[in-house]
Order: sequence, then C-alpha cells, then structure tokens
Amino acid sequence: MISNLFIKKPKQNDDFGKKAVQNITEKNNNKNKDKSVREINDFIIIQCGVFANAENANILKEKLKSYGNPFIVKENEKNKVILGIYSVVEFQNIEKLLTQDKIELTKVNIKPDLSSKANLQIAQIIDAQLQILHKFSNNKVKSVQTKQVKDWCSNLEQVDKNEKNYDILNKLKDNIKKLPQEITKEKLEEINSYLYKNIKLLQ
Repeated sequence: MISNLFIKKPKQNDDFGKKAVQNITEKNNNKNKDKSVREINDFIIIQCGVFANAENANILKEKLKSYGNPFIVKENEKNKVILGIYSVVEFQNIEKLLTQDKIELTKVNIKPDLSSKANLQIAQIIDAQLQILHKFSNNKVKSVQTKQVKDWCSNLEQVDKNEKNYDILNKLKDNIKKLPQEITKEKLEEINSYLYKNIKLLQ
C-alpha cells in the first residue's frame, strides 16, 4: 500500500500532526494564519532504555518494533532507545499498552517555544514529518508520498533572518526539499533521529 500524506486544517482534539498545518490549497490571506500552530500539543518523547553497550540497545530496539518505529540516539556516549515522538493523546494510548506489557519507559516532555514565527514554522515542519512517520503504524503501508508536504513547505511565509532559530528553520526546509518522492520504512530511523535532534531546540 502506498499512502498519501494529507495535511489537514487544524481541528480541536484532532489527531496529532493535523493541528499544526493548514491545508496547502488555502491561501495565506492574513498574517495571523501561522498562529494555528499554537494549537500543537506538547511533543512527548518515549524513551525505553539507556545503554553503554550498543548491542543491548539494539536488542531492545528489536523488541519494541511491535509497538512502533523505534530508533537509537547516541548522547553523552550512551545509546538511548527511543520508541517515538508523540502527542499527549497518542502518548496516553501507547503508555497503556507499554504498561500492560510491562515495558519500562521514560516520558520526555517537549513544550515548544512558539514565541517567534521561525519557531512556529519549525514546529509545523516537525509535526508534518511526524505525520509521515505515523503513517507506518499501519503495517500495510509500504511507502508514503511526500509531494504534498514538499508543496506545503515551499509555500510557507518568509521569516525575518534576524529571528532566533532562523538557520535551523532553513535547514529543516532544505531537508524537506531533499526528501525522496516516496519514503519507505528503511528511511524511518534516519528521519526519526533527525527530528529528535531538532525538536529539542524548541524548548
């Protein structure tokens, strides 16, 4: 199955990843349009283990594949096993499942600083890419098309170069441009690791 990425207009209590992004067919007729991103819930990182030994980290990563698309991040010479990045609602659902199966986890709450337009757009771009990753929770999905998210990203408003995190924003936009036309499961760990590193910059 090949899945299209649908970027929907924000709705209250809608699925995570759909709140932040306006429908790309809408024209931005006023400067306040970007404020819709303020409806984004906190990002929650689920960490399931920290290991000095990379082999042990890989064993846990394999075990967690039935719950999501886990990946490993190396920080301070330690291997952190991350199950994924989620919304508050998604976290609650996954937490119940992990607790039921006696899988230990650590909740890392990332509350985005959305005080600038650059940070608003960074949050939007990260959120849009999370939509891609979450499509693969359906085992029937073999790949996800990226044309829609590429078109949407190219139409974002220009941001003042003097704003905080302007350079980070441009790198994220450039990364979207470089995404292949279709993303497969083989790319998930790479994308997850990239988003993990950038999402912490929103704190």
